[in-house]
Amino acid sequence: MKISARQYAAGLALALADKPEAEVGAVLDSFIQILSDSRETNRLPEILDALVAIWNKEAGEVPVEVESARNLTAEMRQAIESYLLEKTGAKKILLTEKVSPEILGGFVVRYEDKIVDASLKTAVWDLKESMKK
Repeated sequence: MKISARQYAAGLALALADKPEAEVGAVLDSFIQILSDSRETNRLPEILDALVAIWNKEAGEVPVEVESARNLTAEMRQAIESYLLEKTGAKKILLTEKVSPEILGGFVVRYEDKIVDASLKTAVWDLKESMKK
């Protein structure tokens, strides 16, 4: 039975929980040895992504990527953060901005396993598709 990256990450998170800083290195060395013995060191980036997601969730933090045609204003950033704090129940939003002129206008928000697409490019595409019917 193959162990998923999420399962590896959950095991590592449990092994690291409440460990003094002096013991963290030994736990990580053991974990890397386990991956090496099972020939799965190539999955380390995927496992670390899952571990970060677990830690963020436990800390009440939600990483969010906002893609927009232009830089967000402070008011827009605050409105998005407020909406997502309420929507997710998180304590903190870790917002990353990405400027992509090809979306024409509006924005696309990605968080957890969700995408909120309020871009002009998608709206135009949707209109085009509805006109074909």
